[in-house]
Amino acid sequence: MDKNHPMKRINTNKAWPLFFLIMCLTLLTGQGAFAEPYTWNMTMIGADKVHKTTQGSGVKVAVIDGGQFRCDHFEFQNSGGCSTYSLPGTSFVIDGNQGSATHATHVSTIIAADIKTGQQKPREMIGVAPKAEILGYNYLGKHSGTLSYWVQDRYIRRAYREGARVVNMSFGPTADRWVFHNWRDERMYHLMPKYQNMVFVKSAGNDGGNLKDRGYHSYVTDATQKPWKDLKNLIIVGSVDQKKKLASYSSRPGEGCFRQWGVGKWAKCKKKNKFKYFFVVAPGSKILAGKANGGYTKLNGTSMAAPHVSGVVALLQDRWPALKYNAGAIANIIFQTAEDLGPKGVDVLYGHGLVRADRAMGPVGKRYLRNKNKIYSLSNSTFNVSPTLSALSHEKITFFDKFDRDFGMPIKTHRKPLSSVLRREMEHAGMGERHIPLSATNIGPWSFQSALSGLSSTSDFAPTDPESIHWQFTRSDDSNVTSFGFGETADWVYRPEAFPAMFSHGSATTLGISPVFNLASEGMHAGNQVTIGKNLSIASGFAANKAALGLLDRGTESKALMLSASAFSDNNRVTANLSATHLSERKGLLGSRLTGAFATGDETSTTALSFGGDWQLGRGYVLSGTYTLARSDTDPLSTNILSIHGPITSHAMAVGIKKDHVFDRNDVFHLSVSQPLRVSKGMASLSHADYLDQDQQVHYRNASINLAPAGREIDLQVGYTRNLSNENRIKVLIYHANDYNHMAGQTDYGGLIRFEQVF
Repeated sequence: MDKNHPMKRINTNKAWPLFFLIMCLTLLTGQGAFAEPYTWNMTMIGADKVHKTTQGSGVKVAVIDGGQFRCDHFEFQNSGGCSTYSLPGTSFVIDGNQGSATHATHVSTIIAADIKTGQQKPREMIGVAPKAEILGYNYLGKHSGTLSYWVQDRYIRRAYREGARVVNMSFGPTADRWVFHNWRDERMYHLMPKYQNMVFVKSAGNDGGNLKDRGYHSYVTDATQKPWKDLKNLIIVGSVDQKKKLASYSSRPGEGCFRQWGVGKWAKCKKKNKFKYFFVVAPGSKILAGKANGGYTKLNGTSMAAPHVSGVVALLQDRWPALKYNAGAIANIIFQTAEDLGPKGVDVLYGHGLVRADRAMGPVGKRYLRNKNKIYSLSNSTFNVSPTLSALSHEKITFFDKFDRDFGMPIKTHRKPLSSVLRREMEHAGMGERHIPLSATNIGPWSFQSALSGLSSTSDFAPTDPESIHWQFTRSDDSNVTSFGFGETADWVYRPEAFPAMFSHGSATTLGISPVFNLASEGMHAGNQVTIGKNLSIASGFAANKAALGLLDRGTESKALMLSASAFSDNNRVTANLSATHLSERKGLLGSRLTGAFATGDETSTTALSFGGDWQLGRGYVLSGTYTLARSDTDPLSTNILSIHGPITSHAMAVGIKKDHVFDRNDVFHLSVSQPLRVSKGMASLSHADYLDQDQQVHYRNASINLAPAGREIDLQVGYTRNLSNENRIKVLIYHANDYNHMAGQTDYGGLIRFEQVF
């Protein structure tokens, strides 16, 4: 056994008033007498954070420890189970305090004490893997009693046949700081290379010094000449206290290593064979756990640290059964996710650091996706979904890490939050003007305007990036206007009059500009508008967003062509507009960025028709409306994870009313109801590797998705502007959305009030 294990009995006679007070308080609050108590050691390693997803269910942990396991302990009533085995004819020396039985029970409850809801006994606990099954094997580290020297072989063989793939070994030499006993017939160095599918977790010992790297020459030589390879399933565990400091009694790795006996001398110590690369630490001081008489006690030692690691192994094997056949991967996961303590990196005191269950449950290294034909890098695969394709947000994608562990990745709708849109409105001069004017020049038929965007009034008017500068050249005469510029808007595009001042570009709503053409805005644009008589104007234009211009490495690369015709009544009280748009998108569809594993082809195209108009009702009222119908075509031969089965039809609409001079000649009121672009017909499919089973066979998932969302977003916007004087005005805006992002039941809302000084 590990030495120096003080058996500290809790004096409950002194503590009963506190227990009585707790019981009274919990009864008053309607709770059970005892909540589920995660002790400090469980929270330190993050076990409490992972029990909602994994508890070690179906995993068997072999515990080779002192004789007389107490599997009748209360903590095993709702765990995965407990059983014990002794070699026939074996006897054990049991001291009066049932020391070896308490040691074995203490170790086992650290691993698998149950997580029963509503604790019933004082000082109850929760194990690292509360649903794991304990297979106890009675063993004395000193070879006292009648145990055979070959008992280790028999126990490991039996444990393997019974299904255990992790072995906790809180035993070892009581002196000299050997990892295992320094005997010629020590068997563990022979067994670990033989059982490569089993993880062997070994307490470092309680001698307070560096582990020794020499022993009898048969000690390692007969088992392996490549410890870094043949012992890759070994984890040595030291002990830390509640402050994450190495316990004074804990053995530490030092600079020693596994050596082999060569021709009359010890082989040179190789760096990759050093103990520190096999070493982690875990809580081991004053650990509360079960004891032989069914109660609880606190013990110290690396014997208490090792079962924390064994429990984490059980959690990993529960969550990913394929790891039961890859012990080396489990050891590496624990090493690579340990919390670094002491000197940076792997060091001579803490090895890799503190074992962390929560970190071990996260992905490690490169991440990838796969279907039946190909493997894709996750870093090169983008799935940013626009509100138009929000039906995909109900799905999840599985990716894998370097150890072939599967992780679910939710698909999220990408949209500028309303808070950021309102903040931009607050930071810029003029509601609806999303930029600060810099210059305006008029020379004959030519004019030039420039502005900044994306900065606040406290930024000293310095652009945050080169793309913050917006500019536009315009040449105009009586019947022709030609413009060329860079920025968010284009003056030649028809805009209904009655919509509120805030223009939520990120929503691809229809507020005068076609929502399809809008997907290519915020970049370069050029247009020409020709007036024919007094009743007709024709406009044509081109736009390319920043991604298409190579100014951004994110977002869909979008280019659009538009042809627009507007007709006016003789008295200009009625305006009607018809616009046709052709949108080409690379690396995406309808504003969704899709690359790598999710690419739908080299290019997608969308054709849209938008109908709009204004009606001057008189007495300051203006009624406006737009409706857009679009069709998108994609590559039907896509063999990637995502396939879009075109064509896809979508539509958008908006209706608004404006009233000038509500109370007097100094104010204006806007009200609009709009629906962002929404798919009405279309299908998609996902086909990807989902997980590896216990036999390491890949299981695939195939899902057919109706792209018509269950919800229908309806946005209500109300705006009011009032001039308080020639220099001051107040602006109010209220926004509310039902089924936000076309997700049934979701809402978004907000508003702003702003006072402005007009220069």
